[in-house]
Amino acid sequence: MKRFGLLWSVIALLLVACSSGEKVGDMTFDSVEKLTCDSIAVNEILKPSDWFALESSRAVVHSPRSEKLFYVYSLPEWKYLYNYGNKGEGPDDYRGSYVSLCDVNKDEFPVTSLAPGGIVERTLRVGESSIEVLGEKMGKNLTTEYMYREFTVNDSVYGVINMTGWDENGVDVENLRRFIYTNRTETGEHIDSLSLAEKMDYEANDRGTTISGDTYNRAYIVYKYGKMYVFYDQLRRIDICDISPDGKISVEKTIGEPYTWEDVQAMDFKKEKGYKILSVDGGKRYKYIYVMTCDYQDMGTWRKVLNTYVEVWDYDGNKVKKYDMGRNFNRVLVDEVNKYFYFHHTGYDFEWVFRYKYDL
Repeated sequence: MKRFGLLWSVIALLLVACSSGEKVGDMTFDSVEKLTCDSIAVNEILKPSDWFALESSRAVVHSPRSEKLFYVYSLPEWKYLYNYGNKGEGPDDYRGSYVSLCDVNKDEFPVTSLAPGGIVERTLRVGESSIEVLGEKMGKNLTTEYMYREFTVNDSVYGVINMTGWDENGVDVENLRRFIYTNRTETGEHIDSLSLAEKMDYEANDRGTTISGDTYNRAYIVYKYGKMYVFYDQLRRIDICDISPDGKISVEKTIGEPYTWEDVQAMDFKKEKGYKILSVDGGKRYKYIYVMTCDYQDMGTWRKVLNTYVEVWDYDGNKVKKYDMGRNFNRVLVDEVNKYFYFHHTGYDFEWVFRYKYDL
């Protein structure tokens, strides 16, 4: 179950989908390498929202529910170094912080938060003993849509996943659709996502509209080298798209089955068993794309993860390797510098990290 906001700017989109492109190959790996892990005790942090590794062999844990926002560790031993970031209303504080993981690069990352004048984005650099603010920006272009973007093309173009669908009363909950698009909505630059929304409900208030319900076959996006890679949560499929500097989207090829929206509507994803994506990591800081998948058991109102895997893909859409973790997790951190996978389960406090050495 996923919760998200409805941004009314997507109503300007033209509801015309691009061609799904040419089918190339399949997504089945011929072999799987099983890895073994050790466990590392770390400081307890209440349910971090995300984490990421840097080129300097440091990990940053973003934990909005803790006393500080960011906790920095050295890799691969997970030695605690320091923390940073106050929550509050002051000029140097953070409120409603969000890290655009697609823009983490080398030892720098952007964090966007709410401010009295609107939205502010700060660029932070992680050093040996502290985090330095390199700069900050505010302005009318820093919208909620921008804050929760999926990827950044350049200073004026970024990519978003959102929903659209309406009737004479405002929202047609039976026909909500998810689209992947750039902010150049006046040109209708978007593709039709194959994510399926069911049992949707909405609530309007003075802060906007909140949509809640079940989303099946979720789209996960990676952006690098001017290309967008769309992995689907339950279908075995990847769409590789070209994104031009002015935000135009064109689908180059599809790996796996070229299903249409009509095909997806006819599927019963609640009965689909066995394959599910938990996360996809790639972009500026990675040489490869890492897809965390799992085997699961349907428990009725929730799914129990039975085992976890990591699939490795290159940026041409070729399979590289698949690893079997032999345990159930739902969050992975990839450390390409030291060649480790680190795992955590978000159902527990951040007390332990499970570490797997891999070789590529």
